[in-house]
Amino acid sequence: SCFGTVAVYSGGCLPSTEVACSDNNDPHEMCLIGLSTSTTYYVQVVYPAGGPCGSGLPFDIEVNTVPANDDCTAPITLVLDGTENTSNQGACNTCTQVLCSDPNTSDCYIVGAGPCTLYSLMSCGSVENNIWYDFTPTVTQDYYFLLANQVNCDDGNGVQMWIGQLPSGCGDASTYTEDFCQSTQTTADIENTVTLTAGQQYYISIDGWGGDMCDFDF
Repeated sequence: SCFGTVAVYSGGCLPSTEVACSDNNDPHEMCLIGLSTSTTYYVQVVYPAGGPCGSGLPFDIEVNTVPANDDCTAPITLVLDGTENTSNQGACNTCTQVLCSDPNTSDCYIVGAGPCTLYSLMSCGSVENNIWYDFTPTVTQDYYFLLANQVNCDDGNGVQMWIGQLPSGCGDASTYTEDFCQSTQTTADIENTVTLTAGQQYYISIDGWGGDMCDFDF
């Protein structure tokens, strides 16, 4: 793996205004919110000289639009017996379900007694680039969830699925319930039957394993 620095600037060639910077992972993934259509942005890529990627090796840069249901406050409402042909391509790590975030990493955090402490909503894995759905049943009974046909995955690790409730809302994860969480680090189907209570809103978060991006049916 290669560990360098990727930075995005606005305002012309250096020195200019830094919009975002990533120096902690490979691949580098950044979500830039609120960019202006009238502004030209510059991407700077730096690797240490002589390292495994510092000798002129090629690399790829990919730009995606952010999905409409990238944020917990704007989930897509599921229809019973319906199928979503969807993707988490371009999704951000939407830390709206927590109380603070570290701008230098892709990890979500919550406020502790002192500095922010590492936190993940999913018991089965970390959160890197999740999208959101919700479902409110009209009858208390078992409901079957199926995530299938994972294709076009960037890394081949697939996605992971979380089902639960956020009683305090998306902006506060101090109280939540987890009804299901599964992460396989493969593109195998994820399926589970969950007993849901009528009239209760349930959230479903689908996230790429280790930041993977895939197309899939849900």
